[in-house]
Amino acid sequence: MFRHTPRPCPPRSLVFGENELVPTFYVADGGGTTWLRRALFRWQTLMKERCGFVAPFAPWPFPRRARLTTVTGPPIHTDGAACGAGGVPSEETVDRFHARYCTELRRVYDAHKARYGVAGVELEIV
Repeated sequence: MFRHTPRPCPPRSLVFGENELVPTFYVADGGGTTWLRRALFRWQTLMKERCGFVAPFAPWPFPRRARLTTVTGPPIHTDGAACGAGGVPSEETVDRFHARYCTELRRVYDAHKARYGVAGVELEIV
């Protein structure tokens, strides 16, 4: 990550409206009366166990037209002394910058979420 003197890095851009591009069908629980709903739930559960994530089912695979808005925050300045011996950062240094990055990402999201229609949604960093 930090092989040379680190430069300021902006937090990852947040794009509001991405969830509106593809209509999705989420199966939240195994309940339901149709065999299709139960089969989809079993498939999603299996994929989550094996792959660690679940791709949503989309009844129409092509993206819809939707307004996308990208916001970014100010750069996160790193100090040149972050690298240890041999130019390799310690785990503590990487953890420190990762925590700063996540904090700034959350701050940018919270500052803009009401403007773009997701005021009641909390950012979950996995």
